[in-house]
Amino acid sequence: MYIRDLMTHSVITAPPTMSLALAQRLMHDHRIRHLPVVQGSQLIGVVTDRDLRQALPSPITTLTPDEITYKKATIAIATCMTRAVSTVPPEANIVQGTRRLLEGPYGCLPVLSRGQLVGLVTAIDVLRGFLMDLGSVAAHLPVRTYRHTARLTGRQGDLVSQAQQRMQSATIRHLPIVTEDGQLLGLLTDRDLRQAGASSVPLLTHYEAPHC
Repeated sequence: MYIRDLMTHSVITAPPTMSLALAQRLMHDHRIRHLPVVQGSQLIGVVTDRDLRQALPSPITTLTPDEITYKKATIAIATCMTRAVSTVPPEANIVQGTRRLLEGPYGCLPVLSRGQLVGLVTAIDVLRGFLMDLGSVAAHLPVRTYRHTARLTGRQGDLVSQAQQRMQSATIRHLPIVTEDGQLLGLLTDRDLRQAGASSVPLLTHYEAPHC
């Protein structure tokens, strides 16, 4: 199986001058975690939901809500995007793509053909590909062989800001929520945090790039 069989062909992109607020809203509306940044027809970087969260003011900031909104609207994603982007050609096979994903700092690879962005493949896409290739074999693979013990957990009474700081510090995207005696109640994900944050971001009808 090849990357061209797994990739998303209709890729949502953004210019480097897009504000943090608009990028956050764009990711929320399209339910995506990775946003390729393009200048003209050239890929110049990738910004992730984690990049946006880390670039936004801390949950314990002393800034007023109006000041936070202003910062979100005037800081460009070029300030927090990753510029050294790992890419993959569409004719690469699934094993080559997986190796490239594991070498990179985020769970996606822009797909380039003759220097042009033609798709995006994520870790989930590759996992689906492996499951399709393995077929019935995958049904007999024990989960215990691949699972990781949850070192960090949260409580249902924790503040969102506390959970966000805990996940950022540990560089994790999923936080099990448990009772005091360790019973699982649910799972908090980076997408949950992103949607909670973006739901408070008003749609912006005007954007002006910050002056350098």
